Amino acid sequence: MNILTYASPVGIRPSRKWALSLYKQTETYSNFNETGEGVLMLLRQKHSKLVHVLGGQSSRDVDKRRECEDLGFKWGRVGPDLVKSGCSPYLELLPDCAVYYRVVRCEPMIDAGDHDVVIVRIEGIWEPEGDGGEEGDTRHMYTGFLREKNIISSAGRANPKEEHVQ
Repeated sequence: MNILTYASPVGIRPSRKWALSLYKQTETYSNFNETGEGVLMLLRQKHSKLVHVLGGQSSRDVDKRRECEDLGFKWGRVGPDLVKSGCSPYLELLPDCAVYYRVVRCEPMIDAGDHDVVIVRIEGIWEPEGDGGEEGDTRHMYTGFLREKNIISSAGRANPKEEHVQ
């Protein structure tokens, strides 16, 4: 799991397509480059405490599953709508996301320096029932919010936890 800062819809018909920017120095990049598929999760503001875990560290160095669980976000099984679209039923995802998108690479990656840009097709969408939590926890997380809280820098990098604004 990794924080993906740059994801943009770029087409609707004949299929939904998004452009994703993947940082080359991550396990997420390696895994996606190998398999050509993944799950894009639209996080909520309550997930902001996970940004340093998922975006400021590498799974080569830390156990992201355990650290997420320690922060109250135990990974869970993928939803039925993504399984129908071909996603493994054994895949584990963050809980309480607004939406989960199963994505499949449909074009070769484009070198963008320290990142690669890839065009993906949305193969499945899972919107869990419920609103994702208590009042105030349901808003989507976005880069402006993360910058305002000093969770990420103006360059989009995860700041150390001690710099975050409550």
